[in-house]
Amino acid sequence: MTLSDDGPGLPAGFDPDLARGLGMQICLIYARQMSGGLDHGPSDRGGARFRVTLMLDAAASS
Repeated sequence: MTLSDDGPGLPAGFDPDLARGLGMQICLIYARQMSGGLDHGPSDRGGARFRVTLMLDAAASS
């Protein structure tokens, strides 16, 4: 899942692992619990982009 905006973007040196906000911590925890990850960077529209990747259980997807 990817979420992006056209806002001011992320501050220089932004690191989700060091973020103190509750929302970012919840996103990181859920992504890691599901053997996934959280990637970030600039969006195509000049703002911020976050991409969450999750691993699906092969048995559940059959």
